[in-house]
Amino acid sequence: MGKLHKDNKGFSAVETIMILVIVILIGLVGWLVYKNNHKTNVATSNTKSTSTTTTTTSDPYAGWKTGTTKYEKLSYKYPSNWNLVDNSETGSKYPFQPGADDLYLLSPTGSRIHIFVGVGSGTSDVVVGSTPITFLGGSDYLNASVDSKNYADPNALVFDECIATNPTYALPNIRTKNITSSTDAGGNVTGEPVLMAFCFSPLSPSTPESIKSSADFATAKLIFESMHY
Repeated sequence: MGKLHKDNKGFSAVETIMILVIVILIGLVGWLVYKNNHKTNVATSNTKSTSTTTTTTSDPYAGWKTGTTKYEKLSYKYPSNWNLVDNSETGSKYPFQPGADDLYLLSPTGSRIHIFVGVGSGTSDVVVGSTPITFLGGSDYLNASVDSKNYADPNALVFDECIATNPTYALPNIRTKNITSSTDAGGNVTGEPVLMAFCFSPLSPSTPESIKSSADFATAKLIFESMHY
């Protein structure tokens, strides 16, 4: 009487229950620790993945050079393997003040970008292709055009794609900010801003579709979109 009953191995029933409770508690604590560590590892993995995605975003202008037109003071970027040829002249030779920008950016394959002032005010060309472009903060177009007499020819080739503010306009109509006319001639009034052309010419005349699918055209589009004052 008054003594606890023990099992065959010498443990009482209470001791056996306590041992079972302790084992269960140890198992529960271990499971909670594992679960917490697993969540931490997943969070860390997701953070690393997000960080990697952020830092590997490519810059299309990485390694490019920067240039600025002599008179219009318009800055632009271009690939290091493209060559710059600047034929700009002072106002003493052309009817523009303080001078006339006239430069080429030449690709390794022979395609080119031509930037110049003094564009005429009339043309018979017809637009046969138009590509939207972000240019100087606006939504403009790179228009491919052919002479009207060749428009009916399905094999008519395009020599240039030039920026215009209208998708059907064959001539560039971008007004300068820093270059003005010095004479009342050629549709320009003295002291007024003059027109400036931004044109891409492929290595060889081609169809609008072939031009737009070329690597040089894609690069030219990036060059135009990099321009700013």
